[in-house]
Amino acid sequence: MPGKFVSALIGLSLVVGGAGCSQEQAQAPAQGSSAYVAPRAPSTRDTAPPPSAQPAITAPIRPRTSAEVAFPTVRPPAAEAAPKLPPQPSATMPVAVAPPMGPRLLNPAVADRPTAEAPAFRVAMQNTNARPLHDAGDYAAAAAAAVERNGPIFHDWPAPKYALIFTGDLTGYIEPCGCSGLENLKGGLSRRYSLFAQLSKQGWPYLAFDLGGLVRRVGAQQSEVKFQQTVKGLIEMSYAAVGFGADDLRMPAAALLGAATEPHDDKTATFTSANVALFAFDSGATSRYRIATVAGKKIGVTAVLGESFRQTINNDGIVTMPAEQALAEVVPQLLAERCDQLILLSYAPPTETDALVKKFPQFTFAVTTGGADEPPGELRVFPGTRTGAIEVGKKGQHAIVLGLYDDATNPIRWQRVPLDARFPESPSMKKLLVEYQDQLRVAGRENLGIVEKIHPRFDSSNPTAASFLGSESCAKCHAAAYDVWKDSGHAHATETLTRLDPPRQFDPECLSCHVTGWDPQQYVPFQTGFSDLLKSPKLVGNGCENCHGPGGGHVAAEAGSDLKLRDAMRALMHVSRDTVERNTCIKCHDHDNSPAFKFDEYWSQIEH
Repeated sequence: MPGKFVSALIGLSLVVGGAGCSQEQAQAPAQGSSAYVAPRAPSTRDTAPPPSAQPAITAPIRPRTSAEVAFPTVRPPAAEAAPKLPPQPSATMPVAVAPPMGPRLLNPAVADRPTAEAPAFRVAMQNTNARPLHDAGDYAAAAAAAVERNGPIFHDWPAPKYALIFTGDLTGYIEPCGCSGLENLKGGLSRRYSLFAQLSKQGWPYLAFDLGGLVRRVGAQQSEVKFQQTVKGLIEMSYAAVGFGADDLRMPAAALLGAATEPHDDKTATFTSANVALFAFDSGATSRYRIATVAGKKIGVTAVLGESFRQTINNDGIVTMPAEQALAEVVPQLLAERCDQLILLSYAPPTETDALVKKFPQFTFAVTTGGADEPPGELRVFPGTRTGAIEVGKKGQHAIVLGLYDDATNPIRWQRVPLDARFPESPSMKKLLVEYQDQLRVAGRENLGIVEKIHPRFDSSNPTAASFLGSESCAKCHAAAYDVWKDSGHAHATETLTRLDPPRQFDPECLSCHVTGWDPQQYVPFQTGFSDLLKSPKLVGNGCENCHGPGGGHVAAEAGSDLKLRDAMRALMHVSRDTVERNTCIKCHDHDNSPAFKFDEYWSQIEH
């Protein structure tokens, strides 16, 4: 009923072919995977490519009309490059069932050797006796549970003439991360790739667009390495256009330029922005818009960085202009291309995107950031407009798929796709993750810019007060509490990193919550905190001192005769349950990594 009301109220129209791409249709979303009224009736030129063919992408370096220049063509990877997936269980629930790629146990003694031992890093991962960090059990059961938990996808969908896929706001989550079990988490490039591969296998021609927001951390070399590997993944997935997020643009311009122009598998990234350029708008590093073709349709796309974000960018080498000014220049050029549809990727709050859409109503769809963690379950429109509003959610946990049909009654269908355990791991993306972790290992903390910080407990008159000793130093006097910790998951937190495939004990973002003596929100160690498995073996695990503070001063005072100092050190180590609940646990069990965290339930497992 709500969908019908919206349909009657809005009368959403879509862009049709011709000079100027007029809008003439109305919206009619259905329940579940929603649908609304289609573009113009198809013409005789609307013939879909064979299932094995991928759409060609044209990418002008400097915006000009087709009459002025023949656009170079960049072809996505051949169909045989996609992972071979088993037959789907049903037409209404595409789930590829495959055994998990078993994690490998990394021998710590080999892992922490110098770079010259790099081959041993890979050899060590061949031990198939290791168990996974998240014991998903039978993969088919995990996939079925994911469908039960998050619902079927593409229910009652016939094969569309073509599909449009929208993603964005990855914010560094190139793979799922959290304490809830991998089978219960969503997101990751690997599952995204497997979604694309399944659609290709089913013969669906498609174009994919990413809003941007690939990284979250800035001022850290690790973000640059992650950005580079993420871009390689988007290239392999043949994205038609990728926008820039605010944190992306806070990285060094040289790093952005390298990722945007360096070939990967003989292809380069498709970064696009009407109002952001690397060094200059005519530098050739990015384009102000792109034209892509699929199933005989021309899709025009451009991207903008919203004004509230643009004003925060102070980066040598990044050139910007107001989004409205940029669109006033670019939209006429897109209209001259006689597109069937126009798409705006707007990295801006919804209110700013809404204002832009009202001034430029030619866009069929506009993707915006700043929405809810989970995107809406049906297609909506920006208030007072005829432009479809698309939100992609947070952390790359979902993809939005629009199916377009030669059906005047139900020409467009909408699906929010949860990237969950129904999608198997992609060998192609797995390779990029292995390369990423290997780069972190080779670089080491120094080359990643990881600098120790001083613990708040540091006192120049008593420097031992801020030194970490490890949980075993607590065992003699606090045997009962130590036994509780020893039998908890906290005690094995570092071990789980070594058993992942690929191992993660060289990844500062993982170490920060899996070892003792790191700041989990800043991803840096405190002085005397965990260094590596060989140099600081007593600091493995998420130990007692992560909650109670470094114990060096306390242990020293207990061995001395200064009773006043002893009492002061004991007071420092005391942590109330209320403080733990409000300030301590959530540093690791935050909403990003532990969305199902409930203090009372978790506390009952480690209470001491």
